[in-house]
Amino acid sequence: MITLSYVAGNALLGRKVTRVYTQTEWRRLVKLLDERDRLDLEAKRESGDLDVGSVDHNGWRLALDSAIERLEAGKDTICSGCGGEIAEDRLDSLPTTSVCESCTD
Repeated sequence: MITLSYVAGNALLGRKVTRVYTQTEWRRLVKLLDERDRLDLEAKRESGDLDVGSVDHNGWRLALDSAIERLEAGKDTICSGCGGEIAEDRLDSLPTTSVCESCTD
C-alpha cells in the first residue's frame, strides 16, 4: 500500500486529503500522470504557450484527467455503463477507459 497526502483545491482554503493506493492503483496513476505530462510538454513545444492546461489534443488530456479523477475517487474499476467491474488487464492496456469490455459495443 502507498499513502499519498495532498491539499485538494486552493492552498489556503483547501483541505488535506490522504489516499491509500494499492500497488496496482499506484502504477496506473503514475502511468496516467506520465502520459499527461508528456502531452503537456508536447503541447508546450508545439505552441510555445506556457499555459498548457487549456490545450486539448483531441480530447486525450480530458480523458487522462477524467481517468485520474476516477482513480483517486476509487472508482476506476467501476464501469460507467453497467456498474460492473472493469478488468485489470483492460485498464492496463486502456488506462483511460471508463467502460468494461461488454459496454464497448
